Amino acid sequence: KGSKDGESEMIDGPALRTRKTRMIERVYTTTETGYLNISAMKFILDQFITWWCGRCGTRDVYLLSDNLAIHNNPDLVLYCLKQRVFLWSLVPGTSYWLQVHDNTPFGSLKRFFGDFIRKTDFHWDDDTKTRKKLLAGCFFKAEEKAFQLNNLKHAFNAVGLWPFQPDLIRDRAKQEYRQTEDQMIEDLTKRISDGLKKVKEHEDAK
Repeated sequence: KGSKDGESEMIDGPALRTRKTRMIERVYTTTETGYLNISAMKFILDQFITWWCGRCGTRDVYLLSDNLAIHNNPDLVLYCLKQRVFLWSLVPGTSYWLQVHDNTPFGSLKRFFGDFIRKTDFHWDDDTKTRKKLLAGCFFKAEEKAFQLNNLKHAFNAVGLWPFQPDLIRDRAKQEYRQTEDQMIEDLTKRISDGLKKVKEHEDAK
Protein backbone atom coordinates (compact mmCIF):
# COMPACT_ATOMS: atom_id res chain seq x y z
CA LYS A 1 0.00 0.00 0.00
CA GLY A 2 1.01 3.61 -0.18
CA SER A 3 2.72 5.36 2.70
CA LYS A 4 0.42 8.37 2.95
CA ASP A 5 -0.88 9.29 6.38
CA GLY A 6 -3.55 6.80 7.42
CA GLU A 7 -2.26 4.10 5.10
CA SER A 8 0.39 1.42 5.48
CA GLU A 9 3.28 0.05 3.53
CA MET A 10 4.77 -3.42 3.90
CA ILE A 11 8.57 -3.63 3.88
CA ASP A 12 9.82 -6.88 2.39
CA GLY A 13 12.84 -8.63 3.81
CA PRO A 14 14.46 -12.05 3.97
CA ALA A 15 12.49 -14.63 5.94
CA LEU A 16 13.92 -15.27 9.38
CA ARG A 17 15.27 -18.77 10.00
CA THR A 18 15.58 -20.50 13.34
CA ARG A 19 18.35 -22.92 14.16
CA LYS A 20 16.07 -25.68 12.84
CA THR A 21 15.81 -23.72 9.55
CA ARG A 22 12.06 -23.21 9.91
CA MET A 23 10.85 -20.14 8.05
CA ILE A 24 9.25 -17.38 10.14
CA GLU A 25 7.35 -14.68 8.27
CA ARG A 26 7.13 -11.14 9.57
CA VAL A 27 5.59 -7.87 8.49
CA TYR A 28 6.64 -4.29 9.09
CA THR A 29 4.57 -1.22 8.31
CA THR A 30 5.24 2.48 8.23
CA THR A 31 2.98 5.53 8.42
CA GLU A 32 3.66 9.06 7.31
CA THR A 33 3.45 10.39 10.88
CA GLY A 34 5.42 7.56 12.46
CA TYR A 35 2.52 6.80 14.82
CA LEU A 36 0.41 3.65 14.78
CA ASN A 37 -3.10 4.27 13.46
CA ILE A 38 -6.17 2.12 12.76
CA SER A 39 -5.24 1.54 9.13
CA ALA A 40 -1.74 0.33 10.00
CA MET A 41 -2.99 -1.81 12.89
CA LYS A 42 -5.65 -3.47 10.73
CA PHE A 43 -3.08 -4.05 8.00
CA ILE A 44 -0.82 -5.88 10.48
CA LEU A 45 -3.73 -7.89 11.88
CA ASP A 46 -4.92 -8.90 8.40
CA GLN A 47 -1.44 -10.17 7.54
CA PHE A 48 -1.31 -12.14 10.79
CA ILE A 49 -4.81 -13.60 10.39
CA THR A 50 -3.98 -14.78 6.86
CA TRP A 51 -0.74 -16.33 8.08
CA TRP A 52 -2.34 -17.98 11.12
CA CYS A 53 -5.38 -19.40 9.34
CA GLY A 54 -3.20 -20.78 6.57
CA ARG A 55 -1.17 -22.79 9.07
CA CYS A 56 -3.42 -23.42 12.06
CA GLY A 57 -6.91 -23.49 10.58
CA THR A 58 -9.62 -22.60 13.10
CA ARG A 59 -7.50 -22.81 16.24
CA ASP A 60 -7.93 -19.87 18.62
CA VAL A 61 -5.04 -17.50 19.16
CA TYR A 62 -4.36 -14.80 21.77
CA LEU A 63 -2.39 -11.67 20.89
CA LEU A 64 -1.01 -9.90 23.95
CA SER A 65 -0.45 -6.15 23.98
CA ASP A 66 -0.16 -3.18 26.30
CA ASN A 67 -3.02 -0.70 26.74
CA LEU A 68 -2.28 1.61 23.84
CA ALA A 69 -5.68 2.97 22.79
CA ILE A 70 -5.42 1.57 19.26
CA HIS A 71 -4.92 -1.94 20.67
CA ASN A 72 -8.29 -1.68 22.44
CA ASN A 73 -10.22 -0.15 19.56
CA PRO A 74 -13.67 -1.85 19.77
CA ASP A 75 -14.01 -2.19 15.98
CA LEU A 76 -10.65 -3.94 15.72
CA VAL A 77 -11.37 -6.15 18.75
CA LEU A 78 -14.72 -7.30 17.31
CA TYR A 79 -13.22 -7.72 13.84
CA CYS A 80 -10.56 -10.04 15.23
CA LEU A 81 -13.01 -11.98 17.42
CA LYS A 82 -14.88 -12.99 14.27
CA GLN A 83 -11.60 -14.50 13.04
CA ARG A 84 -11.06 -16.36 16.36
CA VAL A 85 -8.22 -13.98 17.19
CA PHE A 86 -8.41 -12.56 20.73
CA LEU A 87 -6.73 -9.21 21.38
CA TRP A 88 -5.84 -9.42 25.06
CA SER A 89 -4.41 -6.28 26.61
CA LEU A 90 -2.43 -6.47 29.81
CA VAL A 91 -3.98 -4.74 32.82
CA PRO A 92 -3.18 -0.99 32.83
CA GLY A 93 -0.10 -0.21 34.88
CA THR A 94 1.42 -3.69 34.49
CA SER A 95 2.88 -3.65 30.99
CA TYR A 96 6.25 -2.17 31.99
CA TRP A 97 7.04 -5.32 34.00
CA LEU A 98 4.66 -7.92 32.53
CA GLN A 99 4.97 -7.57 28.76
CA VAL A 100 7.43 -9.89 27.08
CA HIS A 101 9.12 -7.34 24.84
CA ASP A 102 10.63 -5.56 27.84
CA ASN A 103 12.41 -8.78 28.72
CA THR A 104 15.34 -10.46 26.93
CA PRO A 105 14.31 -10.43 23.21
CA PHE A 106 13.65 -6.75 22.61
CA GLY A 107 16.41 -5.60 24.91
CA SER A 108 18.82 -7.60 22.77
CA LEU A 109 17.14 -6.38 19.58
CA LYS A 110 17.63 -2.72 20.49
CA ARG A 111 21.27 -3.29 21.33
CA PHE A 112 22.05 -5.26 18.16
CA PHE A 113 20.08 -2.80 15.99
CA GLY A 114 22.12 0.11 17.36
CA ASP A 115 25.34 -1.80 16.71
CA PHE A 116 24.41 -2.49 13.08
CA ILE A 117 23.27 1.12 12.48
CA ARG A 118 26.59 2.47 13.72
CA LYS A 119 28.38 0.25 11.20
CA THR A 120 26.44 1.70 8.24
CA ASP A 121 26.69 4.98 6.38
CA PHE A 122 23.28 6.12 7.64
CA HIS A 123 22.29 9.81 7.55
CA TRP A 124 18.94 11.34 8.48
CA ASP A 125 19.19 13.75 5.53
CA ASP A 126 19.19 10.84 3.04
CA ASP A 127 16.04 10.38 0.97
CA THR A 128 13.22 8.37 2.55
CA LYS A 129 13.68 5.31 0.34
CA THR A 130 17.38 5.04 1.21
CA ARG A 131 16.71 5.45 4.93
CA LYS A 132 14.00 2.78 4.91
CA LYS A 133 16.26 0.34 3.07
CA LEU A 134 19.16 0.86 5.48
CA LEU A 135 17.00 0.73 8.60
CA ALA A 136 15.10 -2.37 7.45
CA GLY A 137 18.33 -4.16 6.54
CA CYS A 138 19.84 -3.44 9.97
CA PHE A 139 16.63 -4.46 11.68
CA PHE A 140 16.47 -7.80 9.85
CA LYS A 141 20.03 -8.62 10.94
CA ALA A 142 19.38 -7.57 14.53
CA GLU A 143 16.15 -9.55 14.67
CA GLU A 144 17.78 -12.73 13.42
CA LYS A 145 20.45 -12.38 16.10
CA ALA A 146 18.10 -11.46 18.95
CA PHE A 147 14.94 -13.48 18.31
CA GLN A 148 16.29 -16.93 18.98
CA LEU A 149 13.72 -19.48 20.08
CA ASN A 150 15.33 -19.96 23.49
CA ASN A 151 15.27 -16.20 24.13
CA LEU A 152 11.56 -16.02 23.32
CA LYS A 153 10.69 -18.98 25.53
CA HIS A 154 12.78 -17.58 28.37
CA ALA A 155 11.03 -14.20 28.19
CA PHE A 156 7.51 -15.65 28.34
CA ASN A 157 8.54 -17.88 31.23
CA ALA A 158 10.35 -15.09 33.09
CA VAL A 159 7.30 -12.81 33.24
CA GLY A 160 4.95 -15.70 34.03
CA LEU A 161 2.70 -15.48 30.97
CA TRP A 162 3.60 -18.87 29.45
CA PRO A 163 3.52 -21.34 30.96
CA PHE A 164 1.02 -19.32 33.01
CA GLN A 165 2.36 -18.75 36.53
CA PRO A 166 -0.25 -16.80 38.53
CA ASP A 167 1.76 -16.98 41.74
CA LEU A 168 4.77 -15.38 40.05
CA ILE A 169 2.62 -12.60 38.59
CA ARG A 170 0.79 -12.07 41.89
CA ASP A 171 4.06 -11.82 43.82
CA ARG A 172 5.47 -9.36 41.32
CA ALA A 173 2.30 -7.28 41.44
CA LYS A 174 2.45 -7.13 45.23
CA GLN A 175 6.06 -6.00 44.99
CA GLU A 176 5.23 -3.34 42.40
CA TYR A 177 2.09 -1.93 43.96
CA ARG A 178 2.45 -2.86 47.63
CA GLN A 179 -1.22 -3.77 47.77
CA THR A 180 -2.92 -6.57 49.65
CA GLU A 181 -3.91 -9.60 47.60
CA ASP A 182 -7.63 -8.97 48.05
CA GLN A 183 -7.36 -5.35 46.90
CA MET A 184 -5.25 -6.30 43.90
CA ILE A 185 -7.72 -8.96 42.77
CA GLU A 186 -10.60 -6.55 43.24
CA ASP A 187 -8.85 -3.90 41.11
CA LEU A 188 -7.96 -6.35 38.35
CA THR A 189 -11.49 -7.81 38.27
CA LYS A 190 -13.08 -4.37 38.04
CA ARG A 191 -10.81 -3.25 35.20
CA ILE A 192 -11.42 -6.41 33.19
CA SER A 193 -15.18 -6.18 33.81
CA ASP A 194 -15.26 -2.51 32.74
CA GLY A 195 -13.36 -3.33 29.56
CA LEU A 196 -15.72 -6.16 28.58
CA LYS A 197 -18.72 -3.95 29.34
CA LYS A 198 -17.45 -1.24 26.95
CA VAL A 199 -16.96 -3.78 24.16
CA LYS A 200 -20.52 -5.13 24.67
CA GLU A 201 -22.02 -1.62 24.70
CA HIS A 202 -20.22 -0.78 21.48
CA GLU A 203 -21.46 -4.00 19.84
CA ASP A 204 -25.05 -3.43 21.02
CA ALA A 205 -24.97 0.14 19.68
CA LYS A 206 -24.44 -1.25 16.20
